[in-house]
Amino acid sequence: MQEIKKIWKYYQEYPISHSTAHYLMTILDLTNESGYARVTDIANKLNISVGSCHTTVQNLKKKQFVEEDKNKFLKLTQKGAFVAEHVKKNEEILFDLFTKVFDIEEEVARIDACKLEHLLSKQTTEKIEKFLKNYRPTLI
Repeated sequence: MQEIKKIWKYYQEYPISHSTAHYLMTILDLTNESGYARVTDIANKLNISVGSCHTTVQNLKKKQFVEEDKNKFLKLTQKGAFVAEHVKKNEEILFDLFTKVFDIEEEVARIDACKLEHLLSKQTTEKIEKFLKNYRPTLI
C-alpha cells in the first residue's frame, strides 16, 4: 500500500495538466499554421471564453512555458515547445498502439489517447514507439 501512495505522489507532482497540454499544443498548432498565436485564437480553437483563456495564458507565462511580445503574440518557450511536441507525439503513438495493435475503433482510440497523452514519460513513449516499429501482426 505504501508503494501506491508513493506512485500517486508522482502523478500529483506532474508538471502539466491535461488542460495545460492542450493550450501548449494549440499554441504550437496555431504558430505552425499562421505564424502566430493570440489569446483570442486559442480561445476560439479550444471553444472557451477569452477571459478563461487569458487567465490560463498568464499562468503559462509565469511557469515559463509561453512568452508574449509587445503585439500580444504568444510564442512557446523552449520548455513549452518541448512539452507540446512530446505530448503531441504521445497522442500519435498511443493512437497507433490502440488502433493498430489493439484494434480499437478510431474515435475511441482518439479519446483514450487524448486522456493519456500528457502523462507518459519520455522513456515510455520511446519504448512504445520502438515496439510499434517492430510490431508485425501474425495471422492465427
